[in-house]
Amino acid sequence: MDRHVAISRKPNTSKTAQYVSAADRVKICPAELYEDGGKLFCKLCSKVIDHVRKSTIDDHLKSEKHVAKKRKHDEEGGDAGSGKRQCTVTTSMKKGTVAQGEKRTVINDWICTLASTNIPLSKTDHPSVRRFLDTRVKNGGAIPGGFQLQQHYLPNVFAEHVDTLKKEITGKPLCVILDEMSDDAGRYVLNILGSTMCKNGGGCVDARLLDVVFLEKTNHSTVSQAIVKTLNSYNVEFTDVVAFDTDNASYMKKAYSDVLAALFPNAIHITCLAHIMNLLGDSFQKPFEEVNSFVRYFNNMFYMAGGRKHRFLAALHAAIRNQPEPVQGKKMSATMAPNPVATRWGCWYDAVRYHVDHWDFYQEFIEQEMIASSQPPTSVRELRAIFANDKKWERIQVQMKFIAESCQPFLSLNDRFQSRKPCTLDVWDILRDLDMLLQGNEMRMVDDCPALSTSEYLSEDEKEDILQTYKKAFRLAQEKLVKYMCLDGQPAAMFLKSVRIFKPQNVVVLSRSVGDYPAIPGFADVPQQEMTKYCSELAPAAVQSAADASDDNSGIVDADVFWQSMTEELPNLARLSRYYMNAVTNSADAERSFSLYNLVFSERRRSLSASNLKALVMLYHNLGMDCGAFN
Repeated sequence: MDRHVAISRKPNTSKTAQYVSAADRVKICPAELYEDGGKLFCKLCSKVIDHVRKSTIDDHLKSEKHVAKKRKHDEEGGDAGSGKRQCTVTTSMKKGTVAQGEKRTVINDWICTLASTNIPLSKTDHPSVRRFLDTRVKNGGAIPGGFQLQQHYLPNVFAEHVDTLKKEITGKPLCVILDEMSDDAGRYVLNILGSTMCKNGGGCVDARLLDVVFLEKTNHSTVSQAIVKTLNSYNVEFTDVVAFDTDNASYMKKAYSDVLAALFPNAIHITCLAHIMNLLGDSFQKPFEEVNSFVRYFNNMFYMAGGRKHRFLAALHAAIRNQPEPVQGKKMSATMAPNPVATRWGCWYDAVRYHVDHWDFYQEFIEQEMIASSQPPTSVRELRAIFANDKKWERIQVQMKFIAESCQPFLSLNDRFQSRKPCTLDVWDILRDLDMLLQGNEMRMVDDCPALSTSEYLSEDEKEDILQTYKKAFRLAQEKLVKYMCLDGQPAAMFLKSVRIFKPQNVVVLSRSVGDYPAIPGFADVPQQEMTKYCSELAPAAVQSAADASDDNSGIVDADVFWQSMTEELPNLARLSRYYMNAVTNSADAERSFSLYNLVFSERRRSLSASNLKALVMLYHNLGMDCGAFN
């Protein structure tokens, strides 16, 4: 019944305005009043006025104090609102928050800029840098000194960077790349990288440095624990990990076979193909003992000899300038010979090719060095003995020319395998073609080697002896290749052989039965009907369409485009192709990350703490990758 009863309301007998706001009262005199936070302020007096009663506002505007201030402003010709305005506490807090946000932004951007270019944070304290920041950078004066940047701001920047990495890799198929080394402080360092296998605009697959782990000792147990801990910290589902890329170290293989294989059901273990090609190159060069000795003597000749380097470059520059035409069509330059070291793959072959191009210049220079020094070093004397013996220097020159002609497959494949462009679908065919090439070269005759057959100083027996050295080099390389194409040397051998099925051109030569691809995780779940449709209809149609569209009738299908268009017609195969088609087949990015690590942990930065060193290395690697500094 209450809803039917009329309730009497007491009439408002007050003379105050109930529905007039401070903003409405500003209209009375906008030149002298303003509103902030629901309060009415006087611009001249910087005080709050009760906006409820209009008479209160009128009394204030007519007051002697206000009139006097207004008269003073008018005489000075100033604007009534040109001075500082009083504001509410809420507005003050908002202004402070904006200022603090701008300060954090400029500091974070400054740290990222220095880290991505490997400039120490302490350089902020340099007078020239500080003067530039204060005079040329907006809010640059808010950037604190290097110590504060390291202690208080770098951890926050690094934490935000890790959160960004988590968002990038969460829920996506992940390839884990890892390698280990010992740094100059004697610590065991394990770098763990991750790649989502998404191609960038250049067709490359980038890898992010996810963690830098300092180990007390290196074995399969500590490595596997570090990997699991890192992936858990990034909230990575174990079923999303599709591959582990490592070197051929025994503890890496054991870490995967004994621990990781059981935890990551969809993962495969791939040993670095670039590393394997480097081992092939090492096996190929071993039989050439005379060439190895020459390269070693030549490099030793310039060890701790700055004056000899200067004389060599000056004489070489003069010799090149006096040449009427380029040698063998090559434009020569006055540079030192490459220094063959174990950490630079293929540099021994680069050194040999350098010597082939500059061979005719060496004898005169070595004779001059013998005259210039009263006690020439052993290396100079040994080189002089080589050039004094016509047959010996001819043997070395012939072998060097042969190596320069024969090393191109190794160097080309080494470059391709350590590239960021995926070649997973072609790896098996490439290695098979290389095996056939090596076997074929074992059948070479003297007449098949132009530099050997045309030699005037070598007898037939000496030529045959050198030919056997050639054959031995190819045989050793072929044996090494066979070793690393089997399961003992390459755990992913059967996977690399099977994954070719995702290349539409290969369906005509590969099995069409789902059961013949057990090396690809999850392939047994593909319906045979879907597999038949792919092999019998869709793949041949795509090849034919590509052949009709090309000038050379090659029929080469872009596998990425093909499988992106098959998500509805071939859902299971398309999903597996996304997981394994672009799987990373090398650990070269881990090697590159160690190079960056050594640049950060330089001799002048040995006092860096482990946490700051980790943060700076990860920021240097990942931010540099984002801006294209390492392309």
